[in-house]
Order: sequence, then structure tokens, then C-alpha cells
Amino acid sequence: MDQRKRTEKTKITLRKTIIAKKNAPQEAWQKTLRIAAGLRLGVGICESNNCVSCGAPVDRLGQHGLSCSSGAGRLSRHATLNDILRRALVSANVPAAL
Repeated sequence: MDQRKRTEKTKITLRKTIIAKKNAPQEAWQKTLRIAAGLRLGVGICESNNCVSCGAPVDRLGQHGLSCSSGAGRLSRHATLNDILRRALVSANVPAAL
């Protein structure tokens, strides 16, 4: 591969990396919103498994993490999820009082 092709390939890779990093916060927001809405609506958000902290079974609803005695910050996570969901609803012009 000659120098010109390498330089062009490097530029393309760099552009893809920059685009991916710019999209990362948006993807994290979308994932957070999906989890918050799933918890609020009672739909499956994860696969059934065992909690890594206490070993208790975790169902598809994923609610165990909100009340796990071995987990840290369960109340703050719950409040944060409620706030995220409320802000999403308000931004969609849906009245929300959580």
C-alpha cells in the first residue's frame, strides 16, 4: 500500500472514530431512557440471570437492582430514573408528575 492510500485510510478511520465518540452520549441517553421507560412500564429490559452482588435471581423486568441490599445507591438510581423519564415526557409535551 502506498503512502497516499495509507494516509486516506487513516483519515477515514479517524473520521469514523470522531463520529462514534460524538454519538456515544446520545447512545448512552437512548439506553438510559429505554431502561427508565422499561422499568416504569413493566416490560422486559434484560435477560434473566443472577445478581452479581448477592446471587439472587434477576428476572427480565430488571427490577432487582433497584432493591438489592448489596447494591449501592438504589434510592438515587430510582430517583434518577424517575427524573429522566419525567424530563423525556415533558420534552414530548406530555404532562408528567412523578
